[in-house]
Amino acid sequence: MINSFFGLEMGKRALSYFRQGMDTAGHNIANADVEGYSRQRVEASSTTPFTEPGLARPAIPGQIGTGVKMDAITHIRSEFLDKQYQEETTLQGYWNRMEEAVDQVEMFVQEPNGEGFKIAMDNYWSALQELQKRPDDSSTRVNLVETTKNMTTFLDQLITNYDQYRTSLNEDLKLKVQEANDLIDQIASLNTTIAEIEGLGQNANDLVDQRILKVEKLSELIDCK
Repeated sequence: MINSFFGLEMGKRALSYFRQGMDTAGHNIANADVEGYSRQRVEASSTTPFTEPGLARPAIPGQIGTGVKMDAITHIRSEFLDKQYQEETTLQGYWNRMEEAVDQVEMFVQEPNGEGFKIAMDNYWSALQELQKRPDDSSTRVNLVETTKNMTTFLDQLITNYDQYRTSLNEDLKLKVQEANDLIDQIASLNTTIAEIEGLGQNANDLVDQRILKVEKLSELIDCK
């Protein structure tokens, strides 16, 4: 038999549900500009109606609703889209590094729009051809010597630039390896905490968002799954 506090209990459940919904909405608004945060929502369902079928069931016209209950607070993400984004992030990171390398090479050789390696080689071969035509002309020989000096000076500078760039790449690689290791350690720590929370039957939504964000950052450095 339904007691006198039945309606009050139903109202209390409703107030608790709507209060949690407002708290969750406020949490969403507060984190609207936070990188990696995904919107959360309260999953609710109706509580068990009164009464369940059985021989001892009271003689009432039908089942009476007993209110609402909160099943979980979930975050709205697509695991499929997350994986697709991580794969594309890995490709983007690769091609970004390739673009940086090509830009450096173009700057060193001053090509294709500068007076760089191609111009130096063209001038050298032109001077060499002129010498073949007029081997006794002193001005032609002097011109060949000067163009040869210019080309060798350019090549020496090019070698120096490449050596410095290789050293810079090695240093940058060390920093990237350290950054990747730091992210892996942070992800491992989050995995442990998330497993403990989910073991209690709760959803670690904010921590899962942090883990996904760190995996995305790691995807920019290495091909990870």
